[in-house]
Amino acid sequence: MSHAQQPPTEDVSTRQRDPLAACGAGEVLRCEHPETGWVWYYAREHGVVRKYHAYHGFDPQIVSRTEMAETVGREGVVSRAVGEGQLDVLRGRA
Repeated sequence: MSHAQQPPTEDVSTRQRDPLAACGAGEVLRCEHPETGWVWYYAREHGVVRKYHAYHGFDPQIVSRTEMAETVGREGVVSRAVGEGQLDVLRGRA
């Protein structure tokens, strides 16, 4: 079968490479490591990934998509999409 005849396939690993793909408009990715108690968030703004970690007082840190995907994929890390308001409260913006 030639390349042109192959049916289109969804990139199954997209969520693994880009955990923010699961976030809708007005959402950020909340991550927590239950053993350490650390909580942090990821958001994409104008194509740039920013990490908001409790360690840094939830101030934004620019990170690569690769770093984000590797961190979210670590054993024990629990992540889920939440509303931006949750991060805004922690940052003193709500």
